Amino acid sequence: RQPRARPRAAACLLPRAGAALAVLLAFALHGFGCTLGRAAADAAVGEAQEGDTSAERAYAEALRERASAAGGELGGEGARSTDALAPFSPPLRLAVARAAEAGVAAAQRDLARQLHYQLGGGGAEGGAGDIREAVRYYELAAAQGDPAAQAELGFMQASGALGGLADAAAGEEGAYDGDADARSALNLYFAASAGDHEAQMALGFRHSVGWGAPRQCHAAVLYYQPVAERVVEAGSKPGAPAGVEKIRLEKEAEKGASGSQKDMVQYYVYTADMGNAMAQTAIGQLLNFGGHGVERDHAKALQYLTRAAAQGDADAAAHLGHMYANGLGTAQDNATAIRLFKEAIEASEHHVALHGLGYMHLGGYGVDKDPAAALKLFSRAAERGSADAHFYLGAMHTAALGVRKDFSKAFYHFSLAAHQGHTVAIYNLAVLHSAGLGAPMSCKTALSLLKTVAERGEVVAGLLAEAHRRYAVGDHTAALAVYLKMALMGFEVAQSNAAFMIERSEGDGALFGGNRTRALEVALQMYWLAAEQGSDESLLKVGDAHYYGRGARKSARDAAAVYRAAASQRQPRAMFNMGLMHEHGLGVPRDAHLAKRFYDRARSTSSEAAVPTLLALGKVAAGRWLEARCGPTMCMPTALRELVDRAWAWALATDGFAPEDFFDGPESLNAHSASGDERAEAAASVGRGASGRAGARNAPPPPAQDAGARESSSGQHGKDEAAQSKPAVPKRSPWADADWESALFTLVALALGAVLMRRNALRARAEAARRALALDDARTTRRADRDVGGV
Repeated sequence: RQPRARPRAAACLLPRAGAALAVLLAFALHGFGCTLGRAAADAAVGEAQEGDTSAERAYAEALRERASAAGGELGGEGARSTDALAPFSPPLRLAVARAAEAGVAAAQRDLARQLHYQLGGGGAEGGAGDIREAVRYYELAAAQGDPAAQAELGFMQASGALGGLADAAAGEEGAYDGDADARSALNLYFAASAGDHEAQMALGFRHSVGWGAPRQCHAAVLYYQPVAERVVEAGSKPGAPAGVEKIRLEKEAEKGASGSQKDMVQYYVYTADMGNAMAQTAIGQLLNFGGHGVERDHAKALQYLTRAAAQGDADAAAHLGHMYANGLGTAQDNATAIRLFKEAIEASEHHVALHGLGYMHLGGYGVDKDPAAALKLFSRAAERGSADAHFYLGAMHTAALGVRKDFSKAFYHFSLAAHQGHTVAIYNLAVLHSAGLGAPMSCKTALSLLKTVAERGEVVAGLLAEAHRRYAVGDHTAALAVYLKMALMGFEVAQSNAAFMIERSEGDGALFGGNRTRALEVALQMYWLAAEQGSDESLLKVGDAHYYGRGARKSARDAAAVYRAAASQRQPRAMFNMGLMHEHGLGVPRDAHLAKRFYDRARSTSSEAAVPTLLALGKVAAGRWLEARCGPTMCMPTALRELVDRAWAWALATDGFAPEDFFDGPESLNAHSASGDERAEAAASVGRGASGRAGARNAPPPPAQDAGARESSSGQHGKDEAAQSKPAVPKRSPWADADWESALFTLVALALGAVLMRRNALRARAEAARRALALDDARTTRRADRDVGGV
């Protein structure tokens, strides 16, 4: 800023004696003006802050009203993950929009989510305009340091959606450049540093597989640790959900809609209402923990379990005791819980009741605190397969409660509980592996266990359920957006589902700005990430992408390499594909023996592959028999065999495969192309083997010539230039120079032979029918004679 000039004009108009007074007057006027300016500025700032505060108050009041209407509190630390994706009512949406325009970061983030996930009535199609507006609001909130907005922006940048929008809106101001990966990493890092659990899972996954970040196990553990701790804390509370319900869209599409599952639940409800104790117990447990499309309802669960326990069902009595002990659906009553536990133990030594009574003795709830009695009860329950009992035995050996501290025994019991899916036991195993207590120190094992725990949290469960619900109602844009977000958080099912939706063009139009190429590249990337986590189905899809050229260069060799890796994981379809490629020499050398081996492995691995592999093996056996009997021509005239080879090579070449993808083709097809373009020549006419083609493409430069040779070749060089100036000779078809006369004669002979074989077959069938009738008449005659003799 330039320094303000001193006002000297008044001093020039007055005598020298009054110069000082003029200067003082000028400074006074200047100070008064500055005071007025500051007062006006302060007033404007105050009005703006008052406006911001009023907008923020209106936004907060609208959220409180919505929370009270929903029967809970939104936006808290323990809020459900689906609350952030719930649609806003028109009054709340208006309040959010006003607060967002006033600069409230939380409102900008919430409004961006409404636009991003098509929550304002965008429907199944959605629109790229809403996505761009969502990006704008995310950026405004992220600039103010909102971690959730930074995480959402990082997810959009990492998924490639912003690149698609930039391509669709090329030339628009603010279009994203090629630094989307760096921007994504930066936003996710800031969000994770501020404690955003979704961003922490995303960075933990990146460090675990080395995607967009260095592959560092310890860094991944540090990111997954706080998320896993939060999941364990939430899972330790009474009435926590059983876990994440993993639904694969591809499997669901193959089996049809989930109507059969809903029908099964309705059948159990009907049977339970009719008084069946086993059905009442099953429905009570389903309502108590949730799952299979059923929301948790402790009150209804209590009713069903009470009716089943009244009929003497020990399983219902044990679970009912846990509900009374934890106060689920009823007031907490330790005495009733202990009575129900004892009844179940006396009836059938039920492991749930044994564990429950042991827990009451361990904590001194309704009985005297007795770790020794608790240890005995836990041991009896563990012998009957109780995961909770194994967990508490491990905890007692860890904390030396009634027993000597022994990390080896603790590790043993935690392992048995973890094998049954006990979340807290899995977390404790991760801690033991990380510290090397009772087990070898292993960062890789600890990371795998922590990732498993983190993916069992309510964040993932709520997002996965919301994505599937959106997909079921046809809101594909919002479903794909949620699946992509979860995929970047490292959830393998979400990666497979997102790639499946993109392959079927469901919802990718709005998210990627209509850029189908970029969408297919993202789908291939999702399949790769899922394959990195051990999904053999995803690895098969990667091979299909290379074979058909979806999101990757069409290459039979690359497809064969991926199929071979999937076959090593006992993937039956990959084994069948490898057999097919070996049979025809596509991407791999032609080898009937290897083809048969892969077909046999596919048939022994999957019962569904029995019919196709049987047909393929029959074809291979017929080909090998003909080749052994008649040689390479397989009992066909040479001209017809050449035509068959030409047809096969032409079909594959025109399908877009590169020349290096063919092995052991017909020998004489290199001479059937007059074009100088080597790649087009190899694609139109395939030679036998790969060595000749590789030598033609990678031919060494011509040997050096001396001066005389160069002079003698100058004339030839001029002739070559003249030849090049002539019109290019059109490419010749691979069908040229074919012996059509011999081929036609062969086809006619084959047709005549087929007619004769058909006639002979009909004659044989008629003769067999005649003999059967004669035999039947003879039997009838003998039966009649026997009846007459008896009379």
